[in-house]
Amino acid sequence: MKKQIRKVHVIYKTHLDIGFTDYARNVKTNYMDSFIPKAIELAEKVNNEGEQKKFIWTTGSWIINECLQQKDKEKAAKLEAAINKGYIRWHGLPFTTHTELMNERSFEYGISISKKLDKQFNKHTIAAKMTDIPGHTKAIIPILARNGIKYLHIGVNPSSKLPDVPKAFLWKGKDGSELVVNYAAGYGEILELDILDQVLAFAHSGDNEGPAGEASINSNLAYLRQKYPNAVVEASTLDNFAEALYSVREYLPVVTEEIGDTWIHGIGTDPEKVSYFKELLRCAERWIEEKRLEAGSEEYNAFFNELILIPEHTWGMDLKKHFCDFRNYRKEDFMHARNKDLIENSIPSEYSYISAFTMDNEAENVHSRAYSKFEQSWKEQRQYIYNAIDCLSDDKQKEAYDTLQKHLPVYNVPEGGKLDTGIEYEIGNYRVSFANDGSINGLRNINGTIYADEEHRIGRYIYEVFDADAYKYWLEHYQRDMEQHYRWCIADFSKPGLELIEKPVQHARYLGSVENMVLHEGEGCCRIFIELKMPSECSMDYGSPEKLLLIYSFYGNGSVGFELNWFNKDANRIPEASWCEMNFFAVDETKWLMKKMGDYISPYSVISNGNRNMHSVEEIAYNSEKGIAVEPLDAPLVSIGDAKILRFDNEAASLSKGMFFNLHNNIWGTNFPMWFEEDMKYRFLIKLK
Repeated sequence: MKKQIRKVHVIYKTHLDIGFTDYARNVKTNYMDSFIPKAIELAEKVNNEGEQKKFIWTTGSWIINECLQQKDKEKAAKLEAAINKGYIRWHGLPFTTHTELMNERSFEYGISISKKLDKQFNKHTIAAKMTDIPGHTKAIIPILARNGIKYLHIGVNPSSKLPDVPKAFLWKGKDGSELVVNYAAGYGEILELDILDQVLAFAHSGDNEGPAGEASINSNLAYLRQKYPNAVVEASTLDNFAEALYSVREYLPVVTEEIGDTWIHGIGTDPEKVSYFKELLRCAERWIEEKRLEAGSEEYNAFFNELILIPEHTWGMDLKKHFCDFRNYRKEDFMHARNKDLIENSIPSEYSYISAFTMDNEAENVHSRAYSKFEQSWKEQRQYIYNAIDCLSDDKQKEAYDTLQKHLPVYNVPEGGKLDTGIEYEIGNYRVSFANDGSINGLRNINGTIYADEEHRIGRYIYEVFDADAYKYWLEHYQRDMEQHYRWCIADFSKPGLELIEKPVQHARYLGSVENMVLHEGEGCCRIFIELKMPSECSMDYGSPEKLLLIYSFYGNGSVGFELNWFNKDANRIPEASWCEMNFFAVDETKWLMKKMGDYISPYSVISNGNRNMHSVEEIAYNSEKGIAVEPLDAPLVSIGDAKILRFDNEAASLSKGMFFNLHNNIWGTNFPMWFEEDMKYRFLIKLK
């Protein structure tokens, strides 16, 4: 029986984008100099001692911690006083992240900021929130649970597909850990459950909009008091509601499946940043193991405080308001416009509604839009890598920079024995043959165990371009409430005007061809160097690298290293993706598991409308006597069973057709990098039992 509502918890919150509306540094400054002082001033004005509170401002822990450590001691002292009065409150996470990109340690560091503030101000935080990104990996459940977080609110971008889960449920990890999860179809909404006599009501302002005004607060409270006349309606905290909901968790539906992140393909837009991030995470693990870096030390905290800004979900400025060029897609047009560095007359009449949207709050920026200004926002995000390194001791700084220097690809083919495609060679512990596209098309060990054949290739490079029809499919199958949000979501999630360019692009996939193949034998390792050339139209018309150098390393212990280096890749606005196919001969596809944050998860146990196509992984392992494991050291983004990036079909394809590691894509709009032109090195470690 439905319970009578006796209390309504009103949560006031702003969605923090560290970027998007402006450069990240300006957003941070705006929170410190304007939003938080304004929230304190508002709370002092509307909250009378002894009465129900009208306004408490909730935000992630990171920005609160930054404000407390600012140089302006007067502002920091005012924030401390407001916290002690209960006017400002943090939740258990620093900000919204692409959790799958993180490792266990970096995610746990984010939680530690809240725990530090709890200790400083004698609080006990049990609730956390992430906003915008539609879903996360279940690997976070045990990490949150062991750190005392019992409740997670996920407010989904209002145009993105909602995972097929109840509004409130108990999410269980395979180790028995549990987390109460509350989903909202927008950033925040009213949650009313039959099993509970308390209601959660969000008063959520938009991206970096700051706290509400007094009139808005009074209007909102009046509406809720009319809606719930017998209830106490007051400003509250997520913790207060979480305690109430957690007490009845046994009555909630249970979810055990993975959800995943349907925005995760965004991490493929800046391969260099991701590669360096993953390398620094490994460096940190090594330093800790060597007892050269102590968890919780000042050096450790400063390092991770910068590093976790990489997986924060904002990767640049909003293209709608700071770029807004929907004409210059063709390579020639793009290069001309980029060189001119002034964006004007750039919205086709068919998309004039985007222009109206961009003028809403940014009229003063219309005549200062420039390619270089927009690109600078991506460079600012990359700078977090170097900011993190600068927090380390001198010896570790040198080691980190030396390590990253080794990531730079070098086109060097040593002298050695010439090999031909289509011929089987005995190399180390294996018999190996190579196809004309540079992939392994035959691999068996001395015992006869087959790992690759003509139908199962390892190391195939694929370059793909997309047409307007691919985006049409995406918009029809992934977006929701388009009639309400089309003014912004079409620009965010597709490429408006792509279909209008001269000689519209047609969807196509391209393979390279071997120009030279050399065997170089070293101590404990045999290496195959393959020079690969791409079709000329790929680099002339689009953004394919002109040439690639593939290096297969066969080690004495039976493992195989694979390195894909590309050179002379042009910046390109035509939607594109680069893939590395790994298709092993494996009998039972259901035995493949994905490693995320140290947790092994089946790609076939993902909730409907979660991400069944793509994941960010630390490893993919074949859990059988055959014992195959692939560790992508630089490119964690992988598509299951097919190279599917714009095909939201809600199906997990068969891994008998391979796994496809995404090396780069520029599919996103919003605030992700729109082009990439650096030389790159991608490394994979293949462990074969």
